[in-house]
Parts: sequence; C-alpha cells; structure tokens
Amino acid sequence: MKETKKINIMKYLFICIIINLIPIIMLGVFQVSQSLYSKMVYAIFCIQTIIMIFAIKQKVFSISNKQIYLLLLFIIIQIGSQAVMYLIDKHIEMLDIINILCVALNFFIFVICVPKLEVKKQDIMKFMKRMVALGVIACIYNIIINGLDMIHLINLDSSYSASFSSFFSNRNQFGIFVLICIISNLYLKNANKKRYLIINLLFVINLVLTMSRTSIMGLVLIYVIKYYLDLKNKKIGKKQIFNFIIILLLITLVVVYLCISTGFVEVFVRLFIRKETLETASGRTTIWKNGLNIVLDRNILTGVGRFKAIEINQREYDSTLNQFHNMYIEIFVSFGISGLIIFLTFLIAVLKSIKRSNCDYKNILVATVVCFWILGFFESFCKFSAGYVDTICTIYLFAIPLLLSRTNWIIRNIYWICYINKEYQWNKN
Repeated sequence: MKETKKINIMKYLFICIIINLIPIIMLGVFQVSQSLYSKMVYAIFCIQTIIMIFAIKQKVFSISNKQIYLLLLFIIIQIGSQAVMYLIDKHIEMLDIINILCVALNFFIFVICVPKLEVKKQDIMKFMKRMVALGVIACIYNIIINGLDMIHLINLDSSYSASFSSFFSNRNQFGIFVLICIISNLYLKNANKKRYLIINLLFVINLVLTMSRTSIMGLVLIYVIKYYLDLKNKKIGKKQIFNFIIILLLITLVVVYLCISTGFVEVFVRLFIRKETLETASGRTTIWKNGLNIVLDRNILTGVGRFKAIEINQREYDSTLNQFHNMYIEIFVSFGISGLIIFLTFLIAVLKSIKRSNCDYKNILVATVVCFWILGFFESFCKFSAGYVDTICTIYLFAIPLLLSRTNWIIRNIYWICYINKEYQWNKN
C-alpha cells in the first residue's frame, strides 16, 4: 500500500503570511484606496482558504463531535448577534455576514485542524528562518527609505512627525511584525549565536525606532518572560548569567550617562513617553468606553458584530477609528459575553497544552502567548477574521503553539538523532 505523503504545514502557514502582506504593501507603499484594499483583503482570504483546505484535507473529516459542536456554537453566536441587531436597527451590516464565514473558516482551519497535523523540527526551523529573512528585508527597506529621518531623530517635534513603518501602512503594524520576527529568531538562537545577535540587533533598532510603545513593551515582555522561565527551568548556565549581568550593568551605565544629559531625557520623553497621552492611553480609554457602551446598551449576550460596532461608533461617537484597540473588548463587542468566554477558554487551553507538552520550545511558546495576552489590552490582535493582522496573530497565538505542543517531541528527537547518526556512519564508511 502506497504511503500518504505528509504535508509540510509550516510551508503553507508561511505562504498565508506572505500573501496577506500583499494588500498591506499596496496600502503602505502605493497608497491604494481603502475600498480597493478591502477587496484585496477578502480576495486574499479566499485564496488563503483554498490553500489551507488543501493542506489540511487529511484532517478535515477527523474532527471530534465536541469540536463540531463548538464550531457550530461559535457560528450560532454570530448569527444570533445579527438577528438581534436586525430587530433593533432593522438593518444588517453585510460585512458582518461575510465575517461570520471568515471567522468560522479561520477557527476551523487554524485552531481545530492545523494542530492535528504532525510537524518536523527541520520544518519549524525553515519556517522561522523564512520569517527572520522576511523581517531582515523589511528592516533594511525601512532604513533605506527613512535613513535621513532616523539621523535627525532628535529634531522631530513628536513621534507622529515621522513614520518608520517600512512597507507597512503604520508604525504599530510594523512594530508588531518586527516583534514577531524577534520571537521567530529566538527559535534559531542555538543554531548560530553570532548571526542571531547581529539580526536581533537589527530588529531591536528598527522596533525601537517605530516609537510604538505597545511593540516596545512587547519586546521587554518577551525577553523578561523567556529568560525568567529559562532561569526557573535551569536552562541558563552560570556563564550566561554572568554575561547577562555584565550586559545589564553596561546598559545601566549607558542609561545613567545619557540621563545626565537633559537633552536626551527631553527627547526620550517627547518621542517615546509622550506624557500628554498617558492619561488616556493615546485616546484608547475613550474608544474602550465607547465599545463597552455599544455592547452593554444593545446585546450583551452575543454582541453586535464587528462592523456594526464600528458603524455605531462612527455614527454615535463621531470616531474615525476602525477598531477598539483592545483584543478583549473587540471580542466582547463582536460576539458578546458568550463569545468572550469561548475565546478566553481557548487562550487558557493553549497555555495548558504548552505546559503539558515536552516541546523543545516550551519557554518561547509560553512567553509568546503571555506577551500577546498582555499586549491584547492595548491592541486588537486576534479576531479570527480576514486580513494580515488576524492571520499572523492567529498563527502565532493559536496554530503554532497548539501544533508544536501536541507533537511528540521525544519520538521526534530520537528519530532526528538516529537520522544524523546514520548519515555520519554512512559518510564515515
């Protein structure tokens, strides 16, 4: 009997990220209209769905009854939301109807089916190398087009005077992308430490220059959580601890020296701290209140729908924003308390799946998930919808952690060692 060829799912996940960057580049570099951008997003979603259905075709009919019921519940919640809003407003937002299909398909593909597949260690490494290479290209392009502004950084009136965003439409998008590339680079640290450090330096410089406080906070969180877990699990040796202390002391001395210069402190406060926006979190507190009022006044059980909420926010609160800058409020507004409970349940399930596994990358996965949990209070990352942000965050927050944590790493590592040993013996003879 002919053995079925195993799918390299990591290759398909990378293709999804690449094709979702096309509309982003068209918007950020060529400034296409918002209407054309939206059409491109949904066209790419259709292509992505076809590609992923082909990739997971072996597992489509192997899902459990419990998973089917959960998927149906998620769909019913969204349909219920639209039914209630029709009774209230006598109008249904067509984009919310489309979004029901998008959310259901993404949830089915990335959360239910992808984790059922097996993955090889070398496939993970290839995926992470491709992501890092993509990040390097984006960072070099950013330096090329914004090099002069970077040199005159201290002369900027505010962080909004320049946009160090590479080929992305805004600096927050670029900052989160670089953060994801930094996470990807962590997987490659042991393969080549010098290359890791050089590339990491490029990433950190570009991320800091975005002046995106959310992304910079994410950078700090990733390293603090990752190295805390390494220290707790005794994965850091005495030499590494000593090197870390030396680096920390040097950074402290540099910071103290720079703080002596009042000019540096003034520039840092003006561009990065932006104390005039701290009280309202750059207007986020207002949009959070708007979102909560919209859902509490209408339909707390199943929400009002993502696009209906945006339309109400623009109509009643005269807002120009197309999101609520909070992952949890966004889910609450879109799917109500029932959808939020399901979402939080899955977040906890992902973390439990990682902690129970014998995965080689457990600490990186935990750091990634916890980091995005925290950043989710300030940005709308994962709504399971169409588009670049939802796709890449669903992949890194759900698909990859579940896929890697459910792979039998003991068997995989034994196979890998035996394979290398076999190759060595063959070359020796």
